[in-house]
Amino acid sequence: NWKIDIIGKRIIAWISNSRLIYEDGSIDYKEKFNGHFDSNDHDRVFRLTEDKVYLGFTHFTIEESLTDSFVLEVMKSARGDNFEEASERADKINFTLTQFDSILNIDPLYWFDKNANWRLQQVKFTLYVPEGKSVYLDASSAVILDDVPNYSDTWDRDMVNKTWTMIDGELRCLKCEEKENKSKKRYKNENSTEVSEIQQIES
Repeated sequence: NWKIDIIGKRIIAWISNSRLIYEDGSIDYKEKFNGHFDSNDHDRVFRLTEDKVYLGFTHFTIEESLTDSFVLEVMKSARGDNFEEASERADKINFTLTQFDSILNIDPLYWFDKNANWRLQQVKFTLYVPEGKSVYLDASSAVILDDVPNYSDTWDRDMVNKTWTMIDGELRCLKCEEKENKSKKRYKNENSTEVSEIQQIES
């Protein structure tokens, strides 16, 4: 069986002025992500209706943007007996994406017609964040976070309810670092006091 990853649409998210502009993914983008998904991946949610198949969860990660704009790329993948069949099946995957002001909502479920058959259809979103810009991950995003790289190697589930800023190509939680530094400083001061008291007693 063939497997092909298709970027059906490349979505440019202009967060500042609340617009989503849809552009066709180029051949370069298709080749860049071809084979990206692991064929051993499996979906954790499966729901069948009279005419549709719902799967979940969508995958979401964050990388550095090479421009000064937020860019959201959508990668859709599927298997088929040949290239054309896999491409057509991937193109028929549907998902829900909405934006209100600076809030981007991604439905964790995606779907396709029942007659399309299940052939490892998957959807992955990659949000490219510009240098110096920040993104807040709501608690509800925990189910779709997929190995998001970051400066502190924080696990996906621990990244939620925090604001992450892109600095020198890495996501950093500045408030987390500030809190940790204060905690270390307080511990150091407390420990120094104890040592000082012990020295006074000994003298």
